[in-house]
Amino acid sequence: MNEDNIRIKDIFEAIKRRWQLIIVIILAATIISIVVNFFLINPKYQAYSKVFIGKESQQDYNGNDVQMYQKLLATYAEVIKTRNLVEKACEENGINENVDYILSNLSIESSSNTQILRINYEDYDKEKAVAIAEAITEEFKNSCSELISNANVKIIENVRNPKSPISPNKKLNIAITFALSAMASIALSLLLELLDTTFKDKESLEKASGIAVIGIIPMEENE
Repeated sequence: MNEDNIRIKDIFEAIKRRWQLIIVIILAATIISIVVNFFLINPKYQAYSKVFIGKESQQDYNGNDVQMYQKLLATYAEVIKTRNLVEKACEENGINENVDYILSNLSIESSSNTQILRINYEDYDKEKAVAIAEAITEEFKNSCSELISNANVKIIENVRNPKSPISPNKKLNIAITFALSAMASIALSLLLELLDTTFKDKESLEKASGIAVIGIIPMEENE
């Protein structure tokens, strides 16, 4: 492959000549990915609850109230992620965990056009994830009315024990590794082919030298 313009045929020939290298790289990368995802990466679990925020009495509700609470969801989300609330939740429930670590694994999601917040907590220990999510939810429910008047928090979905981890996504990671290793091995094969200046056939030699090849010495076959 020492022509200036590489043809599609040349690419396929290069891949064909180095198929063993390609297979070895793909297999090695895929096996490593399987080992890492199944045996080396600790699974992480997510526990969550859902809370509804609104007026305690439904009789005085109007469209403006609904819009107000929807706009305040971002404020409520920030309230949940405050150090004071997390520290108090841990103290009252006997949870011994670093507050900064909890905050780094705590996330709040708001459903658009609703008054519902989802409180998520992730941890490598599923029981601890459940305990911390429950503690933060309860503390938020108890302290919300003190922070904002006319705000009532109702838990509409309790924290449940997570059945399966959220990470790592083993199938996706292995599939990505397979695809990347395939592309990398093919690229390496083409690079090695470009760096190889030897002539692979008499046509290439004739084109480069401008002299017709009279004869070819065949490769000796092992008997």
